[in-house]
Amino acid sequence: MRTSPFFSPRLWESGVRSLEHSDETAVFKKFPEGYPAFVEELPGANTQGETLEQAHGNLVEAVQLVLEANRRLAEESIAGEDVIRGPFAFPAS
Repeated sequence: MRTSPFFSPRLWESGVRSLEHSDETAVFKKFPEGYPAFVEELPGANTQGETLEQAHGNLVEAVQLVLEANRRLAEESIAGEDVIRGPFAFPAS
């Protein structure tokens, strides 16, 4: 297992991480045709690229699209409902 040069370790002083600033696990696998990539903790965030750099950039975009789509679906499902929405933080594992 290798660490990607695109990710730097973050220090979480409080031991709590926010969904806006979480450290998830990106996986890149080398094939002759390029690099398929996915985020272990986020189903649907999959992509590929001819180079590691391209795969990383595509993965960032894939994550943004998955989160945006999930947010839109959630907003549609609770439209008109009496709900409380707000930031969510959870203990680091």
